[in-house]
Amino acid sequence: MTSATSGSCKVSSKKLETRWERDALGEIEVPVGAYWGPRTARWVAGRRQDPTFRGRQYFHPYLIEGLSTLYKARLKVDREKALDEPTFSRIKAQVCDEILSGQWRNEFVVTPTSSADGQALLDNLEEVVERRALEIIGNLPSLVPAGDSPLSASAGSHSLMESQLPDGLLKEDSFMAGTKLALLMAAREMAQALLDLERLLRRKSLEFEKTLRSRGLESTTDLALARDFNAFGNAAGRHLQRLHLVEDRLLEISVKSPNKELRLRVLQELTNLTGFKIRAGEEAGLGSHTQAAAADLLSASSFVRDLANELMRLALGLSSLNAVKSSTPVLASLQLNAISVLALDFAAATAIREPIVHVGERTFAQALAAQAAVEAFCNLSQAIKYFNQEYLLGAVLA
Repeated sequence: MTSATSGSCKVSSKKLETRWERDALGEIEVPVGAYWGPRTARWVAGRRQDPTFRGRQYFHPYLIEGLSTLYKARLKVDREKALDEPTFSRIKAQVCDEILSGQWRNEFVVTPTSSADGQALLDNLEEVVERRALEIIGNLPSLVPAGDSPLSASAGSHSLMESQLPDGLLKEDSFMAGTKLALLMAAREMAQALLDLERLLRRKSLEFEKTLRSRGLESTTDLALARDFNAFGNAAGRHLQRLHLVEDRLLEISVKSPNKELRLRVLQELTNLTGFKIRAGEEAGLGSHTQAAAADLLSASSFVRDLANELMRLALGLSSLNAVKSSTPVLASLQLNAISVLALDFAAATAIREPIVHVGERTFAQALAAQAAVEAFCNLSQAIKYFNQEYLLGAVLA
């Protein structure tokens, strides 16, 4: 099947270019080759009607992977409790693995502006998994061309109707749980970049000290350059320790299940799938859960902001050291990346503080906050890796 790349729901003059599907709100057109269905189509259509929407900014891959991992864990636990048909549940878990390996990314057509609470991405994921699983077992229903009248279609045999879909496993707590998994993936990448940064700075400190002494420069003033690099290494080490504290908070994940035993089993399965030592957080659905989620995101966001500021100071400090030569303009690049990360942090903090009422509960713009926080982590990690490779490894004394 050819995957769709367009979220358009416009009527086409070409037969079978779109298909009819139905949800609780009625029929809607969906691109004929898309795995996603009516719920996603409604999110896409609603977003396009927003006059402030410009272009597309799809969800970060780590957020898709985090939710896919959570979905796979829930499938495993529900299958064990016989809440889902075992064989089909295994097929859906296989589809989750396909998504985790990078397949079907162009099927995720909703954006962080589609729904403030991230429900659009949950619907998009569940529909993609469901339809792809039906395709694997050869049980896709026949299609109703958009040119035909949906009212004359046979609901039981011609379209993927709402009655054929099981209740979704991804509940209202799922987006924040998936966000924490995404941030843990990003933090793992960041931790390695920071560890390399610390080690390279300390190595350069020792290397420069040895070179200076070999030149007969042994006074405190002469060795100041080596001490500066060691101080930069100390700062990187402090941020690495702080990152571990942020990771510890992110390991507390809340999931919604009928009882405590099922919640713990989902968390244990997440530990098995990710290697992270997941712990139970506040019970999902309570007001304290929303507050805890906001606090955890703010903690991650403030960490990346402070690190960006530290890297700007590092770049400014190194640019003033005429004794160190580098073959590429990496310092300017590091500063520009740090500035862009500060903008992302501001966006995340603003979204976290923006009150949203969802199902009678006061929450915040989770989708925008999560997107900005994950992007900030990943962008800064890449900037540090580039700095390590292109500056520190090749930096020499003049």
